Amino acid sequence: DVIPIDFQIDLQSTAKERYNVGVFWELDGEDARFGNCSLTYFPPAPDGKLFDLNEDPCGDIKPKDTVTVDICGLDIACTDPTGSDTSTEATVKVGSCIVYQQGATETCTSPDPVKTDFPPSATSKCTCEALDFGIRIKRCGFAPPTCLLEPQTVYG
Repeated sequence: DVIPIDFQIDLQSTAKERYNVGVFWELDGEDARFGNCSLTYFPPAPDGKLFDLNEDPCGDIKPKDTVTVDICGLDIACTDPTGSDTSTEATVKVGSCIVYQQGATETCTSPDPVKTDFPPSATSKCTCEALDFGIRIKRCGFAPPTCLLEPQTVYG
């Protein structure tokens, strides 16, 4: 099964600005670093969540700031990429990699950014983890697993 999901994540900077922030989401039950991925990028927003610090169409975060952003309509597979979806306690997890650049001269060039606009400045500027959505996976006999949906909000 594939299910669309809406949720929020927190993006946080430390002592320095973070430029061209984006998140890669795995689409095939593999790792967001190497598998088939989609990209969520964040344009500068008039609500003051993300800024345009380097005059390009991709959102930036000011130093020592935490920004909560909405992710809407992300299609995720009803699988647990850790391999535990064969147990009765499995939950849906999706691989993610948050990427950013550290220099103001590194810009995304397209008004509709694509994956190649978001190479991290260094491997340390790419944080990958599996987000657990708490949606239980049910497996009946040899049938493919199905998701048991319960309303909730997930914060990263």
